[in-house]
Parts: sequence; C-alpha cells; structure tokens
Amino acid sequence: IFTAYFFIFSLFLFFSVPSVYDFNKFERQIVEKIDSVYKLKILNISGINYRFIPSPHIILNSVDLKLDDSSEIISNIKQLKISISVLDFYNKKKFNLKEIKINKGNFYLDKKNLNLFRNHFKEKIHGKISINNSNIFYKDSKGEIVSISPIKKLKYYINLNTKQKKLEIIGTIFDSKYNFLWQKDYNNPKLKHIYLSLSNPNINVDNLILENDNKNFEGDLKITNLDVSQEVGKHSALEKKIKYVPVTDGVLDIHFDLNLYGQGYAAAGPFLNGLMINKTSGLDTKSDRNKPSIFKLGKAFPNPFNNNLTIPIAAETGQSLTIDIIDILGKQVELLVANRTIKGKFSLQWNATNTPTGTYFIRAASDQHIQIQKISLVK
Repeated sequence: IFTAYFFIFSLFLFFSVPSVYDFNKFERQIVEKIDSVYKLKILNISGINYRFIPSPHIILNSVDLKLDDSSEIISNIKQLKISISVLDFYNKKKFNLKEIKINKGNFYLDKKNLNLFRNHFKEKIHGKISINNSNIFYKDSKGEIVSISPIKKLKYYINLNTKQKKLEIIGTIFDSKYNFLWQKDYNNPKLKHIYLSLSNPNINVDNLILENDNKNFEGDLKITNLDVSQEVGKHSALEKKIKYVPVTDGVLDIHFDLNLYGQGYAAAGPFLNGLMINKTSGLDTKSDRNKPSIFKLGKAFPNPFNNNLTIPIAAETGQSLTIDIIDILGKQVELLVANRTIKGKFSLQWNATNTPTGTYFIRAASDQHIQIQKISLVK
C-alpha cells in the first residue's frame, strides 16, 4: 500500500512541479513556437499559467491574434489553452506544442483577412487548432458587421496517418445549421475536397476541385436534396412581389439592391431560398408575334431621350387602351392614358423632367393584348 501511495504521490509531483516555473520568461519562446507550428501571430500576452488537469497545458490569460504581421487583430482571446508535453520541461527542450484550444472567442474578419485565411490552407501546420462555442463576424469595407456565424465546433489539423489536412466546422449561418469540411490530400496536393451540408433548407454540396498546371481549376460539383419548390415560403425574412415585369428580349433580368436586407447588410445578400415566376401569356413576346395586331405601339423617338419623348400609336379598330411608363421593377412611373378608346393614328408626348436618368418601359395594354418597348432616359 505504501508503495502504491508513493507512486501516486511521485506521479502527482512529476506533473505539478512545472506549475512553480515562471512561464512569463518563456513568452518569446511561446510566440515563436506558435508562429512556426501554426503560422499564426500572437501578441500582447497578459499572464501565463500552467495546469496539468485534465492534461498538461499552458494558459495565456489574454492574447491578441493576427493572421500575419501586416493584418489587423482578428480576436482578443481569453484563456487560450496550449497543450504541451510535460517531458519537455524536464529535458529542457523547447516546447512541443500539440494543440491550441479556444473557447467562447469572437473573431472579426474582413475581405483581407478572409484572403489570408484562404492562403493559410497552403501552409503546413504541425499542430491542431480547436475552437468551440465561438462567433465569426464578417465586416464590410466600412468596418460594419454584415453577417454573424456562431461556431459550435471547429477543428483545423493535419492527420499524419492519412496525410490529409482538414478544416471541420459545425455552425450556423442565417439561422441554418451546417457542417463544413475542407480537405487536402498531400498524396495528391492539387486535389481539394469541399463538402457542405445545410439543414433548413436541407441541401448537400459535394465539390472536388483539381488545380491544373496552368493554375486553373476544374472539378466536379454535386448538389443533392435541393427542392426549391418545397422550400419556397419557409423563410420569409423578406418577401417581395413584383407584377407585370416587362421582358422584351426573351431574357428575364433580375437585379437586387445591395442593401436588400437593410443598411449594413450589403455583403449578406442576396440569400434566396426560393423564387417564383408566373408567366403571363400576354407578356410572351414569341406568342404575341403570331397574334393579329389589334393595335401597334410605334417606335418611340428620340431614344435615348432627354426629357421629351414622342410615342406613336396606331389602332385599326376602336380599342380601349391603357398606356403607362414603368421602371425595371415593374413599378408605374407615370400613367399616360387610362382606358381610352383609340382609333387611327396619333402620338403621345411624355415629359420626363421630374424623372431620374435610367431605363424605363412603355407599356400599352388592351383587354387582349400587351406591347412593351424599352426606352432610355439620359440627362
């Protein structure tokens, strides 16, 4: 029994003795080691402690984190844990860093830092990075936070057995939970595998990317469980209906305002879960060409124009017409004629003095027929 107690006491003493060291003297060594092992920059370290439960590790009470010397600080981390080998202390070796652990951290990324992080994939790291219960904030060029992604679990490491570098993330984006995997195989370093699984909506994206000798990329993209019609209407953060959108060239153009979700969210949108388009036969230019012409919307002139536009109209028989000007969203700008019976030839005049420069459409409609013509107002 005495031998057993002595062994336990000796083991406890073996692991606990390093706790009396002044680890602040090792600050430079820790900074250099994190740079060489993880290709990360740490600075402004405040307080260094040692713990051996549940396993030997160093704690940096407060530290700032950067991706390189020229970039901004992306996070101020509290209680950064660094797993080490206790044998290194007794053998007076340099620290053998095994893993960095971060819990409840906030990371602020902009376009530059995202590019640096992407370039970090090309680096060979020799330890594991674990991040739990944290948040990633993305900032636009003005420094405004435009999106937030809570991270439940993140692991970034190289598996020496399979010779694969992996980034695994479990998190949430736009209220949709996701699992993300980025993987590089050092047996075939030009091949990358990206897998994304989203829930609500339930979508799986599997992408294999191969970099060829010309630094161009080719690959195989597979999307499964994508059912747009099933998901339409389930996520109604923004719902917008646009009626009577003119299509004059056979192509429906859809443009979104950068601030679709409100001021400061330019980089977040558009994030669509569904788009419904109902085609009206009267707006089908192909079918209209085969119908007898009951009235004719002549070519407006001059086009482009500055304030004053002439619109020729011709009707062989008496027709009740409504003629208006609409913008690219289908919103009425000005009503020129409302349910007026027209027979023969005549011209309408539109004065656009109070209308801003832009692309507009003349819409002439009877009970059975609609004609659309594109015009350009230049001031």
